Amino acid sequence: MVDDSLCFGTFELRPKQAVLLDGGRRIPLGSRALAILTVLARRAGGLVTTDELIQFAWPGVIVEESNVRVQVAALRKALRDGMHGQRYIVNESGRGYRFIAPIVSAALSGLEPRSEVIRWHQRAPSLPLIGRDKAIADVVERLGRERMLTLVGPGGIGKTSVAMSCMARLADLGRKEICFVDLSTLDDPSRVAAAIASALHLPLSGEPIPVILRALRGQSALIVLDSCEHVIVAAATLAETLLLSCSGIGIMATSREALRCKGEAVYRLPPLQVPPNEDAPSATDITAFSAVQLFAERAATSLNPVSITPMNAGTVARICRQLDGLPLALELAAACAGTLGLDILASGLGDRLNLLTQGRRTIARHETLRAMLDWSHDLLADDHRAVLESLSVFRTAFTLNGAIAVAQMDGVSETDVVAAVLQLAATSLLHVDKADTTAIYRLLDTTRVYATEKLVASGRLDQARRQHADYVRMRLAAAEAEWKAARQDDWWARNGSLVEDVQAALDWAFSPEGDARTGIELTISSAPLWLGRSQLGEYWTRVTQSLNRLIATDLGGGREEMQLQLALGHLVFHIHGPGPAEVLAFQRALEIAESTDDVPSMTTAVWALAHERGVMGDHPAAMSLCNKLIALGESEGNLETAAIASRTLALTKFRQGNLVEAQRIGEALVAEHRPVGPSFGTVYRYDQTTASRANLACVLWIRGHADRALEMVRGAVADAAEARNPSSLCYILSSCACPLAFWSGDNELAAHYIDLLASETQRNAFAYMQGWADRYRRIWTARKAGVDVAGSNIIPGVSNLIWFDRQILVSIEAGLLSGPDLVDTGARQASWCGAEVLRAEGERALRSSETDRQVLAERLFVEALDVAREQGALAWELRAAISLASSKRKGKQPHAAFGILQPVLERFSEGFETTDLLAASVLLNELRNSA
Repeated sequence: MVDDSLCFGTFELRPKQAVLLDGGRRIPLGSRALAILTVLARRAGGLVTTDELIQFAWPGVIVEESNVRVQVAALRKALRDGMHGQRYIVNESGRGYRFIAPIVSAALSGLEPRSEVIRWHQRAPSLPLIGRDKAIADVVERLGRERMLTLVGPGGIGKTSVAMSCMARLADLGRKEICFVDLSTLDDPSRVAAAIASALHLPLSGEPIPVILRALRGQSALIVLDSCEHVIVAAATLAETLLLSCSGIGIMATSREALRCKGEAVYRLPPLQVPPNEDAPSATDITAFSAVQLFAERAATSLNPVSITPMNAGTVARICRQLDGLPLALELAAACAGTLGLDILASGLGDRLNLLTQGRRTIARHETLRAMLDWSHDLLADDHRAVLESLSVFRTAFTLNGAIAVAQMDGVSETDVVAAVLQLAATSLLHVDKADTTAIYRLLDTTRVYATEKLVASGRLDQARRQHADYVRMRLAAAEAEWKAARQDDWWARNGSLVEDVQAALDWAFSPEGDARTGIELTISSAPLWLGRSQLGEYWTRVTQSLNRLIATDLGGGREEMQLQLALGHLVFHIHGPGPAEVLAFQRALEIAESTDDVPSMTTAVWALAHERGVMGDHPAAMSLCNKLIALGESEGNLETAAIASRTLALTKFRQGNLVEAQRIGEALVAEHRPVGPSFGTVYRYDQTTASRANLACVLWIRGHADRALEMVRGAVADAAEARNPSSLCYILSSCACPLAFWSGDNELAAHYIDLLASETQRNAFAYMQGWADRYRRIWTARKAGVDVAGSNIIPGVSNLIWFDRQILVSIEAGLLSGPDLVDTGARQASWCGAEVLRAEGERALRSSETDRQVLAERLFVEALDVAREQGALAWELRAAISLASSKRKGKQPHAAFGILQPVLERFSEGFETTDLLAASVLLNELRNSA
């Protein structure tokens, strides 16, 4: 028996015998080379100077340093140093040499037969795993070609469960030699080898590593090292020793970070899939996601069972999202769902660390979320803990620069932050994504809640939040700088989620410890994010909060108030509709803009006021404001102002009934095809390109070009949806696309546009335009059911609608309004649908009980024809001709009816599949036959 053997890789050095063995085969080496190897191996990891090596190998002899280099070279050749990436001896220039491979020192006799008998065993999971089929298949496949694979992921993600399922799968495939080693209970890294020996049922009477190596040599087996993170150095060293010494051994490890030993491959275990953030998901839709499946299965088998229903589907989906698809958190939540109730559970997850405590009794660190996170937190160095805690102020993903900006403070340098981020990512406390070439980090929500608690306790919360607000302000400035140059999709991909960090920064800014001026600035500069992310209600609160602070500090009358008033006017319009409150906000903004000569803001305010006057039917005031816009554009040479002035003029001409001029201006705008979108600070306007095309489509339809109009409005809707400007999209749908579909009689297209308008207005909280979606839906449903819309009361409060909205209804269904409700000005004819108003009154007269109703009706139809001809409104002219011809036919005057209808119908060159032209063709044939 040899008492002083040194094992490394496939080699065994026996100093007392002056022998080096490789897999049991003796390697011929000179005595001096063996002497040098012995001293290096015995002091493995430490530096041995050249003088020390000379004294050990050539005692009492004076030799040159070159002799050492010759012997070391011979050693490296014998050890195959450098081949296949393996390194044993490294030189430190001018100092000496270092042996860097793991060493095992014990009483080994490679000549004795192995006497230990290994008892192999497998552990199967107690429950089938939900949502892990792909992970198990991937891991099993990789274990077939990798000698060492580490399953990496945050605590509670199910690494142990997946590893055990992989063991069971391998056993089913015929691999029986598997050993599971639970390292989670160890509190001393030096006990790792003993734990492996114990799991293998090997006798222990001394140093366990030689016993393990002797038992495993010649075996073909898989060793599973579970929960390595707290003993990671010892586990990595021993794993590497096993791989080097026992060629038939494979290793599967689980850890919150990679072991970083030679030959290791890594499989990062993802969370379970969670439902997307939708307004009203169905029970069927959400059960397709593995996180929901796990929650449902555990909730159904809990003490007070809970099932997923259509009523609670949205709440369940929200719970699964809040818990990041983390299996442990989902199981803990499901266990108390029946006791607490889903609504209370969802609303109480802010205190999830204390709330979710019904965990597995068999694993102490999994009994609560807090215990699981304490396990990871306690393994961190102090400065890494400080960085983790500071990063909890982020509400969404961040870059390394963001981490530095927030976490660098007294006692924590930039270098410390970089090192900490790398370590936190390695230990799965930070989730890492890739955006182009930049690494993007984020905290799982449960980790963020835990780290926030620690940050509060540390006393550094206010400083971290202040630095976070400064960083958000810098990010918004960078986003504004790239607004025009970047593609909109790319811009939103990079900056869209920033609105969540803006919210967090504003919470701090308007708190007693915060800085209100910073909050006001952030409220203004973040406007595109709130509007593009459909958060008008929340933004209304922030704008009002900022205005109140501004006025309270006597800082009104400047740029800040102007921008806030513009935002307020925009919000009032979309939530409450046109009216005095909207006008008040925009007039105040205009007053300040004029005093500061701010042309972009003047343009926005004047445009909004012109639009308000136009929909109210005050054409002189609207035209006066249009002229003001035109003057602004001409004086400044501003393309954006000129574009909005031209579009507003075209729209005002259209509403006045000057269709020819509206078409001329509109076609010139579309022909230029100059995509002049709003600047970053003026996002309250509609997109000029899409709005101009949609408005022109209405003009073209009324002028008799239905096919061209429908094609144009389809393109405008598609482009507005892609442009992430919800106010533009909803304006186009409500004022152009839905009416065009109704006018054309295309029920399928109308249903599509109504659905889109309803979903967009609901998602964006556009209450005013949501009213239009409801009215359109009522008309469509009544027509589908065959209800006489003209004689029904399907739209309540119709007489309270503003001028333009009533005009839209008249153009869609003349019988919806009657008498004074049709118009509220004496100038009926000064309107884009003046002819339709007159025809509607004629149709109402026909339905009345008056004795001369036909005479009165026909007089109104003739008047409608005259107005339509004067305006060039061929579509309205055809409708008036159909009404008059039908009346003449009933009056036994088929020849007169034919003469009225035929010349109008002959002037059409397109739109022959629209309802009006089809009806006119049928009526004309009937008149021709009866004549």
